Amino acid sequence: MSDEKPDNIQDLLYHLTVLYERWTVDKLELTKQIAKTEQLTKDFNVRVHEFKGMNITLRNDFDKTLRATGQEINKEIANTVKQTISSELTGVVDELKKVTSESQKELESWRTQAGLSVVWAIIIAVVSSFLVSFLTVKFLLPEPTLALTNEQAGFLTGGQVISRIYPKLTPAEQKHLNDLSGEFAQDLFIKYPKE
Repeated sequence: MSDEKPDNIQDLLYHLTVLYERWTVDKLELTKQIAKTEQLTKDFNVRVHEFKGMNITLRNDFDKTLRATGQEINKEIANTVKQTISSELTGVVDELKKVTSESQKELESWRTQAGLSVVWAIIIAVVSSFLVSFLTVKFLLPEPTLALTNEQAGFLTGGQVISRIYPKLTPAEQKHLNDLSGEFAQDLFIKYPKE
């Protein structure tokens, strides 16, 4: 549209007609554009619904993939941890077996030494008890005497009487008594000199 002022009505009419035609063309063009826009909007809505469906499908696929990946990662981590712990524990178990074996050998050694100590203690106790018994009997107890029979008691009493009176006898009486008793009495009386 021009900025000129119309001089007359015809010009005005002409301008209006041109404007109307232009407006009609613009209107048609606008209608086409609106129709295209509506079609595009419909297509867009269809795509949005498809996208929503795809979004759900993608989300489900993503969830499945994520779960599968998570399970694989968990398996890998579990295997790695298991191998690490296994290798560490194997070393610890081997060390514990070694220490246990050494402790068992040491314990067996102590048991053997304790057993030998007990045996030696018993041997020493037995030997010392026999030695103490022997020395006690030998030095502290009197020599054992047997019980006398009546006949022996009579001889002993008679011998004691003769032993008491023999030193008081005269040499002639002693000689006569010696002759009567024989050699036995002579040996016996020689041991008892006169007082």
